[in-house]
Amino acid sequence: MRLTKTLNNNVAVAQDDEGREFVVIGLGIGYVELGGEIPEDKIERVFTSVEQQSQLHQLVNAIPQRYFDLAREIVDYAQSTLGVRLADSIYIALTDHVAYVHERARKGLLPKNSLTWEISQYYRREFGVGKKAIELLDDELDGIEGTLGDAEAASIALHLINAEQEGAGSRQGIDGLRLMDQVMQIIRYQAHLAYSEGDLDYQRLAVHVRFFVQRVLGGEQTQVPSALSKMVRESYPEAYSVAERVRAFVEGKLERSIGDEEITYLIIHIARLLNRA
Repeated sequence: MRLTKTLNNNVAVAQDDEGREFVVIGLGIGYVELGGEIPEDKIERVFTSVEQQSQLHQLVNAIPQRYFDLAREIVDYAQSTLGVRLADSIYIALTDHVAYVHERARKGLLPKNSLTWEISQYYRREFGVGKKAIELLDDELDGIEGTLGDAEAASIALHLINAEQEGAGSRQGIDGLRLMDQVMQIIRYQAHLAYSEGDLDYQRLAVHVRFFVQRVLGGEQTQVPSALSKMVRESYPEAYSVAERVRAFVEGKLERSIGDEEITYLIIHIARLLNRA
């Protein structure tokens, strides 16, 4: 690819050998000589979507470069920490969000996040990245030091969650998060579970419910031998009863069936908590 236009130090327009144009992102990519070939190891992302290219052009024209730089740093840290490749859209969404947060924080108008608790509990790793992002923003942006808290960490985490799911071919976002919370509420109520933040078995259950919801929303089903499924149902009748409540709720809400195989592991996680009492 050859550089045809510099948008900022780390964002440029490039053209391939067939004359197609792309927006590319990479550290110091804007310093490549106009018309010169861009070293492959400098290219971090290539935006082929016309819509995303247009959005990047608009952001470059409207937002100072330091917002791009901070968003890039957060994305790099998130991908390294979470061990995933986030969808390209995260660069646009997070850059715009950082600019928005800076402006609102300077005016003392930061919004609350009604999903802070759910994100902090069910997406602990993403929330941890959000907390680290708060430190970066506090250090680099004037006028907001000490004003950002867990609500903002959760907002950044939600952008990461959406980018993770989009990169995996799924768009669950807030709907998935709310369904997870509803499922966990049913389990806590039906099984009479007392929540404890440091409870490892409870955390394992929450992680399982997270992936259970992702599979259900994505139209997937886990595979379990029918003999094992039958044995689990018969061995843990109380946990099976709770899991059936979950199945009835989710099937009614989504208007789709959930097989016995999918319920099997849910029963095992619930039983682990019930059998400790």
